[in-house]
Amino acid sequence: MANEDLINRMIATYRDLNLLIRPIPEATLTGRGGGGESVRDLIMKLKDAELRFTQGTKELLTGQTIPDELAEDAPILGLEHESDPTRVVLSQFGTARESTLAMLREMTEEQWAATGSGGRTMTARVGLLLESDQHVLDRVQSLVGKAAAHV
Repeated sequence: MANEDLINRMIATYRDLNLLIRPIPEATLTGRGGGGESVRDLIMKLKDAELRFTQGTKELLTGQTIPDELAEDAPILGLEHESDPTRVVLSQFGTARESTLAMLREMTEEQWAATGSGGRTMTARVGLLLESDQHVLDRVQSLVGKAAAHV
């Protein structure tokens, strides 16, 4: 199944981020060398994007949408706090990713191929998500490399 490769790549994103981030001190992960984004900032964005993707997938599969008054700018799992360390945010991303994976694993081939809102199939939507994942992973690797060079 071609979609199995997409699922495996989604799993690999979380595994690769864990291997890269967990050994690094929090001060390095939250540091903003040159005033740009920190690793933590990138992981926060990744988590929020995953939560939006999960919600969109759920809406697509169930046909039920969240009312506008309940939708939030920053999706939540329920226990996040702005001061959560990077490793906790990464775990929150992992929880959201697992929710997405659970839904995708249960989808039929017809559901994967059906065109949803925006005119994209689920296969195409997951492909775009993986492109975004790769961009974040590349940025994290770059920031970690720069931080290691200054140690």
